[in-house]
Amino acid sequence: MACTAFAGATLVPWLAGVEPPAAAVLATCALTGLRAAILTVPGPRAPLCRLEGGGRGWVAVLKDGRSVPAAILPGTRVLPWIVLCRLAVDGRRVGWSVPRSAVSASDFRRLKGALRASAGGAAC
Repeated sequence: MACTAFAGATLVPWLAGVEPPAAAVLATCALTGLRAAILTVPGPRAPLCRLEGGGRGWVAVLKDGRSVPAAILPGTRVLPWIVLCRLAVDGRRVGWSVPRSAVSASDFRRLKGALRASAGGAAC
């Protein structure tokens, strides 16, 4: 669905009659957003495979199999249907989106609880 939205966003400037140079810039921005969105969704293109831990700290398991410390950054949001994580992993900032349908209901509840607890009880 996200791919369809970004594909549509690349066509809108052309369909709206925007001058070709400006339409090309806007379409390129939409495609760049698509790449960034794809990298945040768990799957074969995401840099993260798994996020473990909670109480004693977080560990990110990367695509290459390495386990590295991870830190939850401000801007992480816990919503009823999705968790939007902003992480510092291996010296860079990484976004990670975990929809409720991606994991079991109990794992999703544990993830939400652990993220809220790591935020010091503040609402994420």
